[in-house]
Amino acid sequence: MRYFKFGEGRYAQTEDLIRTLLKRADPNVRLPPKTGQKDTSLTKDRTPETCLSNQRISGYVGDPLEADKARTYRSASDIPVNSLSLDGAWPAGYQYFTSGIQAYSFTFG
Repeated sequence: MRYFKFGEGRYAQTEDLIRTLLKRADPNVRLPPKTGQKDTSLTKDRTPETCLSNQRISGYVGDPLEADKARTYRSASDIPVNSLSLDGAWPAGYQYFTSGIQAYSFTFG
């Protein structure tokens, strides 16, 4: 183990370390140029990460979320691109969503 990073960010630092380790393993290795991209440009024009948390979710459309209670949700009729909606029984908590015993589906626009 040479490096541990939990979560997002520090892309340039991680890239530098990987390049250093590759050069240590083979001093003659020919590496492509560094990306030189800012962290924010790496995810431009991509569907954003979806955090299934009733307090941190983004892009959610549909019935209002209820904290830590089993509730039956109905999917929105119109779901924009890069959005989601719940359908079926879901307890929605701060760090989780759990599917209930009824039929359910995730709908990504």
